[in-house]
Amino acid sequence: MYDEHIQMINDWFKQHDDYGTYHVDDEYAVRIGDMREFRDLIAEIPDLIYIPCDFGTEGIFFTTEDLNKARYY
Repeated sequence: MYDEHIQMINDWFKQHDDYGTYHVDDEYAVRIGDMREFRDLIAEIPDLIYIPCDFGTEGIFFTTEDLNKARYY
């Protein structure tokens, strides 16, 4: 993923400190209640196909390494 997109994601996490949504060190987590808003943010990244992540009952989880593995058209 491009540095500007990673910064955009990091900025979003700085604005979301709800329980369950966090960015600490290389770990990211988006709780179920924030997933729609996070999806809308990701939709703003042109030509992004996917970010590898794990889904759980509480939300989605990914790492900085996963962001670096993101794929574009």
